Amino acid sequence: MGMLLTGSSNITEISRSLRERISIKDTSKRLFRMLSKGHILEISNKISLNESKSKIMYKTILALDTGDISHQYGSKFEKIDKVYDGSINNIRHGYWLNQITGYNPDSHETFPILLDIYSSKERGFKSGNTESINLIESLRDQLGNCGLWVMDRGYDRGKILSYFLNNMLDFLIRMGDSRNLLFRNKSHNIKELALGINRRIKYSSHARFGSKKLFLQLQGIDHQVTLICFKDKRNREPILFLSNGWIISTKELKRRIRGYFKRWSIEESYRFEKQSFGIEKATIRKYSKIKSLVGLTILSWILLIKINDSPKLREVV
Repeated sequence: MGMLLTGSSNITEISRSLRERISIKDTSKRLFRMLSKGHILEISNKISLNESKSKIMYKTILALDTGDISHQYGSKFEKIDKVYDGSINNIRHGYWLNQITGYNPDSHETFPILLDIYSSKERGFKSGNTESINLIESLRDQLGNCGLWVMDRGYDRGKILSYFLNNMLDFLIRMGDSRNLLFRNKSHNIKELALGINRRIKYSSHARFGSKKLFLQLQGIDHQVTLICFKDKRNREPILFLSNGWIISTKELKRRIRGYFKRWSIEESYRFEKQSFGIEKATIRKYSKIKSLVGLTILSWILLIKINDSPKLREVV
């Protein structure tokens, strides 16, 4: 309630906004104590997943992305890590975020599904790939293989690609230009192959694309993949996408490309969580309490969605 009232994760501001009959100092002490319950993030994700079950279907875009909570002067925070802050293109102190956000093309609704925070300083930490796969597994355990997974260039990794291909998940990943693919039993650089694709299919008034059926070799196994070369007038270089299987249908190719561009909604999600609830401005230093705050941002977002879904409630609020 305090986070929604103040748009902040600062405990003192929240305590002041609640206007309880006790002193602000006593309210703050109680809230700090309640944040010590480390299971809040886990419970928030269970509620979020349960709320999103009915919304996830075949056409749903499942955007997987890595973000961060950065603290410019937060070197004394517990288990603080070195993270890449995309807003300033530099390394800062902070924590890594992994998020799965859903987008339904028919209703144009963006909704949270799962959110995790981690640090390489945590006990039992293995790798960022493992953290991402564990989050995907949490969703698959409940809903199986559904939706179209879309990811940016950071997920062009052998372990991630192997996971998606071995588990027969539909995906579209934006690729870098360093990977090799197999064409006619010979290995070729992905950019070399992409430049040879005839971009004959019209996507919009300023963009065209083409595709080629290839193989991707991972751990000695050849997987059928489709390389898509997309070019519009606004970009000097073509955008390279890789998708599972050999896709023949132009309609399906367009759907997947459109799904990737809709993944920008996840960037809005990070911005919403950071700015609307001021999570980066929180001065709490204990890692378990920071995780609890992250969980509470999910609950706050779900509550706002429910308010928005009810015309009468929305009018009152």
